[in-house]
Amino acid sequence: MGNCVGGFGERIRKRGRRIIPWKRQKSIVICFIGLEGVGKTTIIKAFQGEDISTVHSTIGFSRAEFEVNGYKLIAYDLGGNERIRDIWSNYYSEIFGIVYVVDATKESDMEENKRLLKDLQKIKLQLNRKPLLILLNKNDLPGAMDELHFSDECELHKLAKEISGCIRIEQVSARRGIGKDVDPALVEAFEWFIEQIFNDYNEIEKGVQAAVKLLKERQDQEKLERQHRLAVFAARKAAESPDVPSSVVDEEENRVQDPDTVINGNLADAAHEIGQNIEGFYEPRSEYEMDEIHSTENQPSTSSYHENASLS
Repeated sequence: MGNCVGGFGERIRKRGRRIIPWKRQKSIVICFIGLEGVGKTTIIKAFQGEDISTVHSTIGFSRAEFEVNGYKLIAYDLGGNERIRDIWSNYYSEIFGIVYVVDATKESDMEENKRLLKDLQKIKLQLNRKPLLILLNKNDLPGAMDELHFSDECELHKLAKEISGCIRIEQVSARRGIGKDVDPALVEAFEWFIEQIFNDYNEIEKGVQAAVKLLKERQDQEKLERQHRLAVFAARKAAESPDVPSSVVDEEENRVQDPDTVINGNLADAAHEIGQNIEGFYEPRSEYEMDEIHSTENQPSTSSYHENASLS
C-alpha cells in the first residue's frame, strides 16, 4: 500500500463527489485528538452549525455527530489535558480514522506535538490503513505555521510508513464560518478523509470488528473474575460473621469496585467515566482565552505542498 503525506495546497478546481447510497448509510466513527485548547470542539461545532463563540475545553470525553456532504460522522472528542491523554489509545481500535488538531500559532508546542505523533507508532497495529488527518487550525491568526514546516519537523513521511496509512495535513480556521459557511479548507480536508476511509472500508471494518470482539471477550472474562472475587468476598464475610444478615453482605458486595472492568460495554463509555471522575479538577476555559499569540511580521505561507512517498 502506498503512503502519502501532503496538503491540499492549490485549490485549482472543486472536486465534486457523487454520494454512493450504501456509503451514505454508513456511520463513520472517528476521533479528534490534540493538545488542550487547539480547537477540536470548535471544529465539530462549526460543522454542526452551532454557536462557537463560547466553546469550552473538553474535560475527558464527549461524543458528537455531524455531516459532511451527506456523510454521517460520529466523533469522539477527546480532551487534550495531559491527564486525559493516556486514554486516547483506548479508542484507536474502534475508530476508522484520526483527526489530529494543532494550534498553528504555537511553535512552542512543536516538541509536544512531535512526541504525541511519534507515540502513534507504538500502536501501529491498531492504526493499520486508517487515515490520519492533521489540521493546522487558526491559520487566520498572525504567525501561523504552514504544512511543510510542520510536516518536516514531525517527520510525517516516516510516520506514514510506520502506521501503513495515509496522512493529510491542511491549514484551516475553525472560526471562519459555521454550517454551510464553514471554512472550505475544512470541507475539502474531510472530503479527502472520508474518501480514504471508504477506499479501505472493508479492511478497516474487519480490524474494528476484530478489536470489538477481543474487547467483548476481555469484558466477559473480567466480569467472570469480578463475580469470582465477589463470591470469595461474600464467603469470607459469612465465615467471619455468621450472624450477619445476607442483605448486609450483599450491600458490601455492591461497594466492591473493580477499576479494570469496563462496566458500560464500550471503551468510549469507560473513558467517559474516567473523564467524569476528574471533571472537578479543571475549570472550563474558552479555547481562545488560552491562546498565546506571538506577533510576527511574516504572514502565513500560501505555498502549496504535496508529496507522495511509497513503500519499497
